[in-house]
Amino acid sequence: MRVIDHSFGVLDSGIIPSGDEDYSNGLIIVMSAGVRIHTGVSAGPVRVFATAAASNPQADSMPDAGWTEIIEASVHAPLGRLCVDSLADGPVATLPLLSPQGPGWYRISVRARGRDTDYDAVVDEPVEEYHITVWPAAPSPSRIIRAQDQCGHGMRLSARSRSTRAPLPAAPSPAIASEEERQATIRSNLLRSMGATQTPRPDESARPWKPGPDQPAPRPPWADDPRR
Repeated sequence: MRVIDHSFGVLDSGIIPSGDEDYSNGLIIVMSAGVRIHTGVSAGPVRVFATAAASNPQADSMPDAGWTEIIEASVHAPLGRLCVDSLADGPVATLPLLSPQGPGWYRISVRARGRDTDYDAVVDEPVEEYHITVWPAAPSPSRIIRAQDQCGHGMRLSARSRSTRAPLPAAPSPAIASEEERQATIRSNLLRSMGATQTPRPDESARPWKPGPDQPAPRPPWADDPRR
């Protein structure tokens, strides 16, 4: 099966929904409906096997076979048509329907190997292999059973860094900005009425007064007012 842009899908009726994606487990990119599987190669063929199970398969039901990543996640199929999709050529007709019980929640287990072999390359021959098992199950958090390749490690680090990054400060609303400008004007007028020296604006030629060695500071305009 041919993949593009580092991924192929297990999609519900071929739909890739818009919105946030969770790639924190390093292999299965969870979406609001269906999932995408992150590949090491950028584009080219990969080997994919898929099975629809009636219930959670036993952990020892599949030989180890050198899998470097084994991840489980929940997948939502609101239309009930989960199929492996290459994203380049559409649904893979030789692989089975993975949601035989119709619309609802399922659990997906993905085993992968070979993602580090030709990372980020465009290949002509498959160097990666994936085995997918799907069964009906209520939604629950992703489960990392094995995490050994560098491809997944990099994704997990990126997701962790993104989640801890400080949010950008929100821009002030027009009302807040207007009030801040009003307060700044009031403060400026008060300082000017008290004779305080302000830093000149870029279009002003006057410079702040600086005393000479024997020159006293100027008296404020209200110092000689007999009413004070």
